[in-house]
Amino acid sequence: MLRSHSLCWLYLACVCAQLSIAFEPGVQYTYQYETDTVLSELQQQTDAKHAGRLVFKSNLSLVRLKFANGLSALRLCFLTASMSNGLAAAATDAQPPADSEFLLTAQEPSMPAWFGSVVAPERVEQLWLNLARGVASLLRYQDANGQSVERVADTMGECGLSFTSLPSENGKRRLEKRAEACENVELSGERDSVNPLFAVRRRNPASSVTVLEFSDNSNGQPVSVSASESHELLPLRLPGDFGLRVTSSSRLTLLKAEPATAAPVPEFETLSAYLQSTGRPTREVALPTSPETADRPDTAARLAEFLSRLAAQTAGQASHSAEALSLVQGLPLARGARDQAALRRQLELALGKWQLPAVLELFAACGTRPCLGALFDFVAKNLDNLDDSVLERLLLSVAQVSRVGRPLLERARDLLARLEAAKRTEAAQSALHALATLSRKWAAANKRNSDVSGLLLDRLAACEAVEDIDCQLAVLSAMSNCPSPLYRTPILRGLLANGTAGSQATVARLRVLQVSGPLDVQQRSHLVGLLRQRHVPLSNPMRYAISAALGGPVACPECTERLRRSADLWLPIRRRHSRQLPSGPEEILEPLTSSAYRRGLLFRDGNVGFEFDLLGNKLGGIRLSDFRLAFNSSDQSAGLDILGVRLYADAVDSLLDSGGGGQGSAASPDDELLEEATAGLQLSVLGEWLRPRRFFTGSSGLMSAVWNAPEEPVNVLQASFQLHDFATRLHLQNGLIVQAALTGSAALSVSGSLSVSIWNRDAASRVLNSIGAALNAQASLRAGHHSVEFVSQAHAELSNNFATFVGFAEAPVRTCLVMSNSAAAVAHNCHVTDSVGPRYDRHSHDFYLPGRTFSMGLRNDRLCVELAPDGDGVDD
Repeated sequence: MLRSHSLCWLYLACVCAQLSIAFEPGVQYTYQYETDTVLSELQQQTDAKHAGRLVFKSNLSLVRLKFANGLSALRLCFLTASMSNGLAAAATDAQPPADSEFLLTAQEPSMPAWFGSVVAPERVEQLWLNLARGVASLLRYQDANGQSVERVADTMGECGLSFTSLPSENGKRRLEKRAEACENVELSGERDSVNPLFAVRRRNPASSVTVLEFSDNSNGQPVSVSASESHELLPLRLPGDFGLRVTSSSRLTLLKAEPATAAPVPEFETLSAYLQSTGRPTREVALPTSPETADRPDTAARLAEFLSRLAAQTAGQASHSAEALSLVQGLPLARGARDQAALRRQLELALGKWQLPAVLELFAACGTRPCLGALFDFVAKNLDNLDDSVLERLLLSVAQVSRVGRPLLERARDLLARLEAAKRTEAAQSALHALATLSRKWAAANKRNSDVSGLLLDRLAACEAVEDIDCQLAVLSAMSNCPSPLYRTPILRGLLANGTAGSQATVARLRVLQVSGPLDVQQRSHLVGLLRQRHVPLSNPMRYAISAALGGPVACPECTERLRRSADLWLPIRRRHSRQLPSGPEEILEPLTSSAYRRGLLFRDGNVGFEFDLLGNKLGGIRLSDFRLAFNSSDQSAGLDILGVRLYADAVDSLLDSGGGGQGSAASPDDELLEEATAGLQLSVLGEWLRPRRFFTGSSGLMSAVWNAPEEPVNVLQASFQLHDFATRLHLQNGLIVQAALTGSAALSVSGSLSVSIWNRDAASRVLNSIGAALNAQASLRAGHHSVEFVSQAHAELSNNFATFVGFAEAPVRTCLVMSNSAAAVAHNCHVTDSVGPRYDRHSHDFYLPGRTFSMGLRNDRLCVELAPDGDGVDD
């Protein structure tokens, strides 16, 4: 039924020559207006029954008004309105406001398209203002002469347009507007505390396209105008294409045109004069407008919720720790003295409890100055009560902060100085790695080098002066987190002066060269000379690292063909297999040389893969092995190593005495250096290296490790970190505003064990890593008293086991390696809540990853049959 008492006037003020629609004065044009907005996951169809949906329908009228100064305006009146969720449930009437006037004004008279502000009644409901903007946005894509405009400023910002005529349909045209072509996009209230490696695009959604089609009658009035748009938010690629899709369609259809029945508006000189004549209080609102509610989460309540969830868990549940961390979305909004006091109070309450590391990680994930200030104040006050493992876990989280300022660098440097003064070597090395990572981020944001590069060079010189290999490895590892051209000359000088003393230290220096930028002609000449020298033997890791530092297999014409192929060992699989592969797991086994090969398993459905590199000697001993768990980007052009595990073992054959066959040093000089046996491990998390850990050096070190080895696996690393905490408002073409949020967190646990039997003359080592992730995607739409919310949640935990078995009863030493992963299930749940129906819909689409053991090559598998205990071998 027509509700004549419910009027909502909208004035589009603009110069007459720029009026976009040729409406005749004194004629009332009645239109039907429909909008349909759908909130769903990426892989869902837009009409899926599990998606959130809001349908608005209305009849409205438009009347053109003229002013004495030449301006024209359109009066818009909503006559009837209803809302529904698109299902079988009956539509709900939406009462249009009574006697409210909206005046959308241009900031400049010559603006051809949209408007800079809205003059609205003080108490008008936001819903009707937004819907009026949506109607207006459908009428602003041509000028008074019917010509298409090339650029428009509307709800999405200032956007370029591309038009296509449709000659088969009389007077019908089509245009496309892409968010990538938009500027000055308003994202008021956006929250973005994020690891940049998992960043969601801040300015525009990852994919955003709007298509409009419109046709006019012979008089230039629009007969039909339709718009459809799609927005996608995708932070990273996971099984099931985890992410959000927001689609919307709008249609304005002319029903009739008849003489206006309302009394004509007196002709005022200006629009301002007309506003004064109404005598109604108004307010000016900048476009795009804010949503109807902008509640800020209570910091203390959020923290209390986090701690209560955490207290109900048991230590070591990686996926649950990640899920708990994801609950604290919005913590970066903490502001003011009250919030900071709440932060410090929660830290003090957690002191002495096992949940303390998780709470410290939470504050680091927050990333704002109040959170980090409270965190470092707490650490400075309680440094003596925090053990090295807690500090390492904390510093790993601090290193993930995306926006690094000078104050954070100074706090990290101060913590490093205090740890060094206290002779806490391991914690100081962790602080040095975190400082290097933060320095790199600061330098990238400020376009200049920080003085941390000089600090690292001084530390390296001090370590070289006392010939401390462990110290050198730690500093060189930190340098890899903070590449700088300043390193190249000192590193090369050290290589030429020290020769190849210490295989791992040499390889570490070459890795620093590899990430420090291109070498000049003289520097390349020095490396080539080192590669070709005959009087000093080079191990395989050294050769391959030199080749990689020279530019890899393509850019190393000085290298032999064998080295050019084997230098690929240092390049991730994703860079060499970037072509689009079919869905499902694909296994890759690549013999690079007789003593080096690569093993990979790539799940193309989710762009997740395992990569394993093994480098040995000709007699079967393992020299170096690398494992990476990596996520690739959706376009396969880039990726991220979630976790890297590097195991190395040098000169283990030298542990054999003549009683074992006298062949312990029988390795070719081309493959083994006559140096002291050593073995160790190093981890990288999110592409950042952590401090190296050495298992033993020499036979005495090995015996000490044997006698002191615990029976149970030792926890090497346990950490949780935030992937992203992203929220934005999508201003749709129909004028409605969708609140969208993507949060994600991950947790990992790495443990290891070593057992050596002197009686059986064999050894076994195991490294177990467990990685859990929790992701949340949420989209909500409020339209007056009606609301629709869509939530998607996913969490999973994956465990990998790496076992190395060594038999040294006789020469040569026999070694085999087993890589396996346990069975895992990915839980994926979605639910929709709306007040239009009302309804609550929940569904899940979980999937299962079976556990298995991977073949590492025929020769390795045969050795494992002999060396590995029952149940630890390779699957048939």
